[in-house]
Amino acid sequence: MTLVREVPWPRFDPIAFFRRCDEREVGLSFVRQGSWTIIAWQPSLTIIGNAQEDIVRIQTLIRMKTPPRTSCSNVPFVSGIIGCIGYDLSCHLRGMTVRPRKGDGFPGVLAHDYRHAIITDGRRTFISGGDAFLKDAESIRRLPDRAISLSNMKWESDLTISAYRRLFRSVKDAINQGSVYQLNLTYAWRTRSSNDRRRLFSLLLARHPAEYGAYIEAENYALLSLSPERFLAVDAQGRIETRPVKGTAPRGRNETEDAQHMRTLSHDGKERAELAMITDLLRNDLGLISEIGSVRVAEERRIFSTPSVWHAYSRITSQLASGMTAFDALCECLPGGSITGCPKRSAIEHIDRLERYRRGAYTGTVFTLADDGVLGSSIVIRALSARGKALTLGVGGGIVTDSLVDAEWQETLAKAAPFLAPLEDAECLWMDGAWVTISRMHRSMLDAKNADMKGIFETMYAYAGEVRLIENHMRRLRRSATLTHLSLPLSLPRIRSAVTGIAARFSSPAKIKIVATKKHVLVYGSPLMATHEHTKTGIAAQTISLERHMPAAKSLPNDACARAREQANRQGFGEALLVDGNGHVTEGAYSNVFWVKSGVLHTTSKNILLGIARGEILSLAKSLGIIIAFDSVTTADLCEADECFVTNAITGIVPVVRINATRMGTGRIGRITRMLMRAHNEIQKNGNARGISI
Repeated sequence: MTLVREVPWPRFDPIAFFRRCDEREVGLSFVRQGSWTIIAWQPSLTIIGNAQEDIVRIQTLIRMKTPPRTSCSNVPFVSGIIGCIGYDLSCHLRGMTVRPRKGDGFPGVLAHDYRHAIITDGRRTFISGGDAFLKDAESIRRLPDRAISLSNMKWESDLTISAYRRLFRSVKDAINQGSVYQLNLTYAWRTRSSNDRRRLFSLLLARHPAEYGAYIEAENYALLSLSPERFLAVDAQGRIETRPVKGTAPRGRNETEDAQHMRTLSHDGKERAELAMITDLLRNDLGLISEIGSVRVAEERRIFSTPSVWHAYSRITSQLASGMTAFDALCECLPGGSITGCPKRSAIEHIDRLERYRRGAYTGTVFTLADDGVLGSSIVIRALSARGKALTLGVGGGIVTDSLVDAEWQETLAKAAPFLAPLEDAECLWMDGAWVTISRMHRSMLDAKNADMKGIFETMYAYAGEVRLIENHMRRLRRSATLTHLSLPLSLPRIRSAVTGIAARFSSPAKIKIVATKKHVLVYGSPLMATHEHTKTGIAAQTISLERHMPAAKSLPNDACARAREQANRQGFGEALLVDGNGHVTEGAYSNVFWVKSGVLHTTSKNILLGIARGEILSLAKSLGIIIAFDSVTTADLCEADECFVTNAITGIVPVVRINATRMGTGRIGRITRMLMRAHNEIQKNGNARGISI
């Protein structure tokens, strides 16, 4: 009997866990199947090969298995096989011979048999297997997150655009002659890299979340897939579902443009015809493996998005035929119709004649087959196959009679873009919807003292690849844009996706910043050096007469605050406290101000930026039973307070023990400040206060 248990791991992040795994966790697999993620290592058996006999070995292994006994009926995988089958071997399974030619060297089949796994849906996490595996998983979870250190890769394409045009014309000739109605034409990008493949996958998946992302490794091989496309899914009752994806449009630079691209895809006759043909093909494929009369199109056409493109899909369902296993059904339907064409056999024959290289793992399938017969699978697209230091990226698209060569070429580049983006960690830059190097952007946009730049900004704290309270930051960014009458050139979802992608690059604490102007949006990150000196001694602050033009918004230029902080630093002060025309202390140059008098915590709420960290400190104080008052304070009155502290994104609570030449209270960190600091640190230790910002 296979033991499965729920584990009390709040906020379990499967990507962060995966990133913590090292070479001791051999045979590592990470597979997403919709809302579920499966992580497994140390397989009891591994099958690697290029022959149909290796598929037979899996079929024999399946017949020897007994379903696990578990009360967790909704968990899709307890124990079983995780693997991938490449395109070329898939063709052999259909009785078709693929001519010998160069390829990526990836095996036709790579499969692991696991007796234990971690299974999570983001809310609940389960572990199957014995106590030894649970102990191993617990030790990995408690490890510090690993730094992602990656170098950029120089990619080379198999095809020039002129060579692609020649192949495109050949496809059109075949369509005009009636031998095919649709054909998926592909080519590859190649590079050599010494980058850690696990770190690379965790970065790519965090940047570009994929509903069917997968990582499978063995010996000298690894497959890194960011697939958006489900292939066959079979549940314990034999119900089958497939979702062929056809039709692609790029994401827009802003919400208006993005919506227009989506509408164009939705109504484009060529794209609708393409999906209709593939839907009909999959209906025929399911008819071979299903009970008679059970095949139906449940959804004819749905539009969905990825970070870089829009797609369309249909959903087809049926009931598995009696006497047939889910794995038999998978093999019978390979290769997937969405990546071959119509009719399938003729399309495969044309692909074999036209394409220069073997496809290898690309356009094959990743599958999970649980011991109780539950199958999940995806089409291997948006994927890297690795053999040693060699990496191969396959790209392509379906061609029909209405296809235009330049549009199809640009579509392949859009699909490749997430993998060809720069990977450097020193400064992570995303500008106007693309990953760029410093040489391709305006360096002045990083300079807080640039008085000529008009716009808004947002600063966030990231740890272990997470930005806590990101939705709060996005709302404040929208509010700043509204107050400054700035129309953002890119949509908030696009900006948010860039923020999470950049945060994923850093395992240690990092600062993530958004800078938006009328024409540009820049998102970048930089590592933070930990310093705890202020927690022991506190800092001195200097008052400076300064009123921000629009205190409720994080607006640019912010040069006055930058220069106020610089002035204070030059004179030995840790922060500048801004004083308005009425002599009231409002806020710090980069912080909110709190003070304590007679056991009451005070702060002002007028003419300041209502910081996110400020809100959390107020909530924390309330939970601790500390009395809170909102009022204004002069410099003289502030100097007579018992305690004072400021809050900001990087350092959290920073005690102030001296203002100008006046010592605060005893000159040491006060009781209520220490109480709040201890409580705040405890929250941070438990992972609840990551991402505090001002």
